[in-house]
Amino acid sequence: MCSCNGGKQQWHLGEWVTVEGPIEICRRGIHLTLNPKVWKGEKVLIAETPQILARKDDKVVCSKARLVLQLSNAELRAYYAAIATAEKAYDAAIATAEKAYDAARATAEKAYDAAIAPAEKAYYAAIATAREAYDAAIAPAEKAYYAVRATAREAYYAVRATVREAYYAAIATAEKAYDAAIATAREAYYAAIATAEKAYDAVRATVREAYDAACQAWIEKLLGKRV
Repeated sequence: MCSCNGGKQQWHLGEWVTVEGPIEICRRGIHLTLNPKVWKGEKVLIAETPQILARKDDKVVCSKARLVLQLSNAELRAYYAAIATAEKAYDAAIATAEKAYDAARATAEKAYDAAIAPAEKAYYAAIATAREAYDAAIAPAEKAYYAVRATAREAYYAVRATVREAYYAAIATAEKAYDAAIATAREAYYAAIATAEKAYDAVRATVREAYDAACQAWIEKLLGKRV
């Protein structure tokens, strides 16, 4: 028997085949699949390998393998049915994980916006208060300045400098509080996103393990019947 889908390796049932040198999936090595339905070939056989070196989609690559058993049409149909069930469970679990991820992201964004809103309100309120205080302090000074220009000029500039210092100090304080609130909200947001992504990846890994286990269990069960 000869490999298909680009391979040229000759196979004999029960005999080990080894590929020496570096192994790279889709480029070099022995490639096996858990879903033969999507690949071309006249026969479908169960293969055994001591170690899977890499995986991509529905295929794996290894450096050593042997053919153990050729599947009959009835066995192949049963295997495809088992694969379909496993894929359905996989898709359902992934959909649930994606939904949980989206919900967590939405919650994090809502919390971020809620945290920013009070900070913005406090920031603009502080600016308005500082402006009012500035205008209130400047008004008497300007009146005195115009009433007694020569005498009041020095006092005017003194008051103006003091008021400006207080104004800019109030602005600096408001900006510092605003920046701190944004930083805190961002940390909470990214932490929530990281937690959601970790949960999503964990579910995906668990589902993939369950999918592989279901395929392996079916194969082992079939081998037990045929021995």
